[in-house]
Amino acid sequence: MTRNYPRIIHHKRLNLRPRTIALRGTALQGNKSTHSPFHATQFLHCVLMHAMMKQLFLTTLFMGVVGWYSHLNAQYYEHAVALKAGSTFGFSYKKFHNRFQAVEGTFGVWFQKGWVVSGTFQHHFEIGFNKNFTVWGGGGGMIGVFTYTPQPTFGAALLGSIGTEYTFPLSPICVALEYQPSFGTTGLTYNTGVFAARYTFQ
Repeated sequence: MTRNYPRIIHHKRLNLRPRTIALRGTALQGNKSTHSPFHATQFLHCVLMHAMMKQLFLTTLFMGVVGWYSHLNAQYYEHAVALKAGSTFGFSYKKFHNRFQAVEGTFGVWFQKGWVVSGTFQHHFEIGFNKNFTVWGGGGGMIGVFTYTPQPTFGAALLGSIGTEYTFPLSPICVALEYQPSFGTTGLTYNTGVFAARYTFQ
């Protein structure tokens, strides 16, 4: 009886050694690309530069918007009410007829002496370096009643008005300093300085 043995097939030895691919930067061996190596420090530098440029752009944009808004609202307000302190303490109302001309009426009290009512015309001038800063000059008149005498005494005077004010950007608050010389009847001839804190509105 003949036995059937498995047939033995001799295969050629396979060359399973992996092919070596040399890397140099981003260039493969056999590729003629000549790109230079890209290091991690260069990547980090690019990221930081991008972040700094973005921050600079946003900061510049914000300052530009604020400056533009401040310029448009160079606080040419139309109306203002104020608390005023000087030789008298009181309140006032101010109204602009146009960008530079305004009138202001004031009611003030002399403690234990009497009261005074005044009205002035003011012409404003812008200070070149800041449109929120103005100076003004003008004048008007005032009347007063003195109550510290046995009989109330009436008086009247001409009143000068020289001052400067600053209106805060993006705010309705305005502060002012004013010099008021006056010439009139006894008790109403004096020179005084006045501080005013105004609330402005359109």
